[in-house]
Amino acid sequence: MGGRVIVVVVLVVAGGMVATIYLVRRLAPTARESIQVIVPPAPVDAATPVVAPVVTKRGEKTVFQATVNPFEQTTVYARAQGYLRDYKVDIGSRVTKGDVLAEISTPELDQDILAESALLVQARASLEKAKALRSYAKITFKRFQGLEGAGLATQQDYDQKKAVFAIDEALVSEAGASVGAQEAKVARLKDVKAFARVTAPFTGIVMARYVSPGTLVVSTGKGTQLFDVIAVDNVRVVTQIPQEFALRIHDGLAAETRVSEYPTSVFIGEITRTAAALDPRTHTLTTEIVLPNADGRLMTGMSAEVSIALPPAP
Repeated sequence: MGGRVIVVVVLVVAGGMVATIYLVRRLAPTARESIQVIVPPAPVDAATPVVAPVVTKRGEKTVFQATVNPFEQTTVYARAQGYLRDYKVDIGSRVTKGDVLAEISTPELDQDILAESALLVQARASLEKAKALRSYAKITFKRFQGLEGAGLATQQDYDQKKAVFAIDEALVSEAGASVGAQEAKVARLKDVKAFARVTAPFTGIVMARYVSPGTLVVSTGKGTQLFDVIAVDNVRVVTQIPQEFALRIHDGLAAETRVSEYPTSVFIGEITRTAAALDPRTHTLTTEIVLPNADGRLMTGMSAEVSIALPPAP
């Protein structure tokens, strides 16, 4: 009898476990579907941490960290469409304003120039034809003026010749306008063709080259990026002056620039210009010192220190 009770208990327990597992499996998808994982969105336009400029003292002078920048810097883009035929310079090449940096092959543009030039020839011929017709109409009209005055031509014939002359006069004007419009088209295409020779915008150094022979070059939008060129005969030493010193900075204030690579050298200059306004993020005043650099000792990108004997606060 005791054995039967045990068996019954075991069966009841087992049945309960099966029922529980069944319910869990049935309810699990619903439970999973009801769970919402909330991920906070990434901050939009999160502020980049701002590092305060380092300011030290050298005797009576205040020292600010600075960077040597090129006097001018630009990216040369393609203005003509085609394929790069060849490049004449590479990184580090020194160039003079107007030097050829690269040449672009422009087969489609060349065909357009030929086609529009042919239309220009046709337009000029039409103009000459219109002038010849006008000349004949003018002679005929003058002849009929005399005949009509002598009573040898009817008023209708006179009016007809007068109208023909006026029409031919208008046709000459129309043909002349067509020639002018076609000449403008050809001139524009030739101007674009001139950009097939990519030239240096100023005297300086090629800092980067982005294309190789055979590269497809486009002129739409900004155009294909070809070269970066910098001018370094003069350099801009740029420093950020904290707000507490900003009102004591002005153009013409003497400034000494030092770089660690030349421990015994001091580059003497003066403040050339300031932004005349503080950066609202850093609360600093962008300040420039222009230094001569014909010998190329100061490389752009160098870190530097600028020492300034600040005048008393206003």
